[in-house]
Amino acid sequence: MKKRTMRVCAMMLAVVLSAGGCAGTEGTAVKENEGKIEADIPKNTPVPTKKAETKTDTNANEKTQEDENVKDYGDKYLNIGMQLLNETIDKYYNVKTGSLKTSLINDAEACLWPFASFLEALSENYMRDPDNEEIRKVYKSALDIGLQGYRVDNATVKAPAGVFKNQLYFNAGWRTSGDYYYDDNAWICYQLFLAYDLLGEQKYMDDALRLLDFFWTGYDTEVLGGGIYWDKTYGKGKGICTNAPITICYLIGYQKTGNKDYLDKALLLYNWMRESELMTADYTIHAGFTEDGKVDNWIAAYDQGTLIYATSLLYDITGDSKYLVDAGKMAMGASKLIFKKEGSSYVMKGNPIFKTWCIGWAVRGITKYYEICGIKTHTFMEHMYEVLDVNITTKDKNGQYDPFFSTGDWWDQPGRDTEVIQPSGMSVVYTITGDLHKNEK
Repeated sequence: MKKRTMRVCAMMLAVVLSAGGCAGTEGTAVKENEGKIEADIPKNTPVPTKKAETKTDTNANEKTQEDENVKDYGDKYLNIGMQLLNETIDKYYNVKTGSLKTSLINDAEACLWPFASFLEALSENYMRDPDNEEIRKVYKSALDIGLQGYRVDNATVKAPAGVFKNQLYFNAGWRTSGDYYYDDNAWICYQLFLAYDLLGEQKYMDDALRLLDFFWTGYDTEVLGGGIYWDKTYGKGKGICTNAPITICYLIGYQKTGNKDYLDKALLLYNWMRESELMTADYTIHAGFTEDGKVDNWIAAYDQGTLIYATSLLYDITGDSKYLVDAGKMAMGASKLIFKKEGSSYVMKGNPIFKTWCIGWAVRGITKYYEICGIKTHTFMEHMYEVLDVNITTKDKNGQYDPFFSTGDWWDQPGRDTEVIQPSGMSVVYTITGDLHKNEK
């Protein structure tokens, strides 16, 4: 697959570039230059730290290694990713009870979405340090104790398409039931598949496959011609935030089981998204459709990232080059969506995506595209290196980094409370970025 992919990438480069896309040969990138697209051969050296005046805490410790006893993972971003995870565990999580705090000053249990972000930080770091027994202990606690606090089993789901019995879903609130979101359950399903890969326990695979059954309770064609609803009210429209990650889960389910029903469902969802009015000329994706069928014009980084991921997987599974072309164009669209040029450097735009977690999914989608296409570097991640090099300098005396990646919003917040989704989301960004950066050296 890899050799075939790289040959296809090479043959398609000229066509894709002429169409404004970005699915090139290894080492080829497409850059945004004042609204124009141009091919470029990126340098093999790391992007230099942005030279700009940055607001920092005078007591900040800017070292990526707190002391000589901290393990060095061979890359500054990887080091910070693990550091952020450890701080999240220490400040927010109770290993014995499985309870995750909502924020530093709010002891209430976090809802399912931030808990999924915490699982993402654990899995991404454990994946890269599988001999770390402390992280494994917390990872197992989060899966086997914490996550089970959201579990609702043998449920009856009443949806527009019918009544479905014996369903498994994970509730929005801890130790409650009846309040489910299909997108939150997609993040959990993805993590259960990953837990099976990392820990080898069949129970995680079994639960992930049961969630694939649950997802289809939210599907119908009566409203908007297809797609899965957002939540239990079945009245909030249908969006990318639900349908793209669920498409990913069905594709992973197909890869693991060979069950063609999963692939068929993934294609139904993907084609519904791709052939709708949601895709812009820049290959960024609108958030979805409102209840009255109108396009929701909001564009989010995680929607872009999950669709890139799904499109890349479809190419990997089917070998159809149209998916590779689309994934490349979407990757270029992500760069334009998230970054802007200031002077000679690139910075992140003024927080159009509201959570660091969203950037984590953008980075995850981009790196999946790199992996499948055989690309070693690309404009998006070059810009990400610049942003993180500045973000490293924002560490304050409490060990916190600017969760908005130096857009300015962080420093102006009164009290500066930190929700758990911020350090866990940042850990994911630093860890995935660091893994790519380390392997480029």
